[in-house]
Amino acid sequence: TGASLACSITGLPGHPVDGVTLDNIRISYRGGGKKDPAQKAVPEHPAKYPEATMFGELPAYGFYGRHVCNLSLHNVQVQCETTDERSALICEDVENLQLDGFDAQSIAGGEPVIRLNQVGGASIHGCRVSSGVA
Repeated sequence: TGASLACSITGLPGHPVDGVTLDNIRISYRGGGKKDPAQKAVPEHPAKYPEATMFGELPAYGFYGRHVCNLSLHNVQVQCETTDERSALICEDVENLQLDGFDAQSIAGGEPVIRLNQVGGASIHGCRVSSGVA
């Protein structure tokens, strides 16, 4: 509870992180993120890798995955203590994504709860979001 940073699972272009599985996790974030920073591109910063704060504020409040192969999130629940306008999960350049039982709080400001960009081989099953969300 009280997490202030989204979880980033990120590799480098041409050097993806491979084989990450997260199972039976519940994270409550502080929230308060705004939509405008969420729409900016996240820089690569290979010289700063792998510092947790190297990207600054991420476009997702829960999980941000980029340059990843074989990413599995099973029975993962994310929520915010205060309103947040960012997506719960964003994946970019991910191969073989498995979401099973991903449970996310609704998002203020019209952002999609889950955003996938250049994701191949995704399997989404048993995920729940509140009604009225993108």
